[in-house]
Amino acid sequence: MIDWRDHIANSSWFDNESIKKEQPITARTVGYLAEETDEYYKLVDTITNDDGFGGMAIILKSCVVNIWLLEVK
Repeated sequence: MIDWRDHIANSSWFDNESIKKEQPITARTVGYLAEETDEYYKLVDTITNDDGFGGMAIILKSCVVNIWLLEVK
């Protein structure tokens, strides 16, 4: 489970006050750790009995706020 700061993009027009109000959000992703590099984590939310994976998320380590490793028994 990973809490991470998400980037925001919006192509609308803004005034100064609207820009000041915009903030990045923190998201939480829960999944199985499929791969880890120096730069990112790859999580999947589904593992099949024939070694297939589904629902992949790639989360940059520079955006991670908290991480929990949970054991599946």
